[in-house]
Amino acid sequence: EFIYYWAHRLMHSEPALYSIHKHHHLSIVPTPKTSVTFLWSEHLFYDLLFALPVILPAFFGEGCLLVVLLYVPLFDVVNSLGHTNLEMFPEWYLDSPLFPFFYCSSFHAVHHHSNPKANFALFVPLYDMMFGTYSEIHTRRNFHAAKKTAMLHK
Repeated sequence: EFIYYWAHRLMHSEPALYSIHKHHHLSIVPTPKTSVTFLWSEHLFYDLLFALPVILPAFFGEGCLLVVLLYVPLFDVVNSLGHTNLEMFPEWYLDSPLFPFFYCSSFHAVHHHSNPKANFALFVPLYDMMFGTYSEIHTRRNFHAAKKTAMLHK
């Protein structure tokens, strides 16, 4: 997650890298499909990066097939949920001690909707909070708007 945060932030600050990454941002309103919409070169980079938690333990003789079988699908599901534009967390979640360690879709939607220079983290908002790229105002606005929309559809 730490490496992803810095790589993603770099993709937004270096023009050559952004020319590759901008394809992902064609989805202003994210959907689960957006979570895997990248050019092949960016896919290759992410595939290698996200394989590290599986490859490194195996390299040191500590690999576990169960971890591989759980990690890959769980990673994809959580990533897809973050691109749903549906807020599944309760009203108190943004103010809880859990939020810095696990994102909600409203957090990631900021990066696509209103501020592509904020909320770079994949799953852990703590890095955006630590390095000054967390947009609390936009995250709260998205969160409450998503909750209001959900209430209207009930």
